[in-house]
Amino acid sequence: MTKNMTANLFLLFLLASSACAREAYLLERESSIWDVIRRLSLQMPFKRDAFEKDIGTQLTLKKRDQHMSHWVGSQVRLADGVEIVSTSLVLDPADKFDSVSGATIYLSGTCIGIDEIKDRYVNVLMIDSPRGHSLQDETVYRSVNGWGELVFSFSETSPDCLAYLTFRGP
Repeated sequence: MTKNMTANLFLLFLLASSACAREAYLLERESSIWDVIRRLSLQMPFKRDAFEKDIGTQLTLKKRDQHMSHWVGSQVRLADGVEIVSTSLVLDPADKFDSVSGATIYLSGTCIGIDEIKDRYVNVLMIDSPRGHSLQDETVYRSVNGWGELVFSFSETSPDCLAYLTFRGP
């Protein structure tokens, strides 16, 4: 590889990194978690590059095998005080959204309770609840929409606050 090609690749990397940093900065200053959920639901089924833009973080390939590709993203602070701790996007091996694909967003910061979720989604139903055997138990709610479903999970360690949400296809 020539010096010129190396310099061009490095410049391309810097431009891509700064564009991603700019998206994260704008997301942090201007978006609530509800804005993020709305934008993501509009792009179902997910494509990795559009998902990165709407979530505000660059995804890194964690695992790829004959069944799936698993991409992960890092922390993003939102304008409403909610923090996206991490993101997980699972696609098929060719990075296409299929029947087993989905995305999970892990949260902290400002507490989002089930009443706030029910105010925004009228068809929220409890689909799982703790059985009292472990602090790993969760209370899980689901909202079915035309594009698929949103699953809201509350952990036993903080039962009043949304721990993570998952997007699934139809």
